[in-house]
Amino acid sequence: MSRKAKIKNYFEGMREGVKLYAHWKDGVQYVGTCGRTLKEALSDIDKMEQNMLDALEENRTIYSSLGYSRVGRDAMRRG
Repeated sequence: MSRKAKIKNYFEGMREGVKLYAHWKDGVQYVGTCGRTLKEALSDIDKMEQNMLDALEENRTIYSSLGYSRVGRDAMRRG
């Protein structure tokens, strides 16, 4: 599974968990006990996901500009 797919799956799970534990009060869905709406929480999750995907793409751009082989790059991660 690609890193992008893992990131998407992680945040999809986060969205599902937040939706499952949201509650209704006066016709609005809230998350937790501090008055945060479900819409706000989902928007924040979307922003976090986009930041992670942007960082992943930025890392790919950096690695490709350095010219390291994949084998060398993987060895650097393990070491």
